[in-house]
Amino acid sequence: MPQCFVRIKSRPAGGAPIEIRDKWIGLILPVLDMSNNLLADVMTGKLVTDRVGGYAIRWDDAMNVLEQKHPEARKWWEENVERLRFPTLIFDPDCCEVVAD
Repeated sequence: MPQCFVRIKSRPAGGAPIEIRDKWIGLILPVLDMSNNLLADVMTGKLVTDRVGGYAIRWDDAMNVLEQKHPEARKWWEENVERLRFPTLIFDPDCCEVVAD
């Protein structure tokens, strides 16, 4: 199956600070899969019941792309979010657009 990519077109939902979430805008990320599972907020770990599904991106893939443009944002993620607890990041469909590889 061909690799799917998404471009982040607007601020992703979530518990990270606005200025950190804004750093994703414009980045193109490789999609691991499309998830229909309930999500947990990366900051609180609490189940998010108002958003279901989205694009799953491997932590390492997301951080590598983020670091190329915004190394300070990657540093924030590394210092503030427990990577092993969140091996993938889920980006809500409203903030993404699918792009050709």
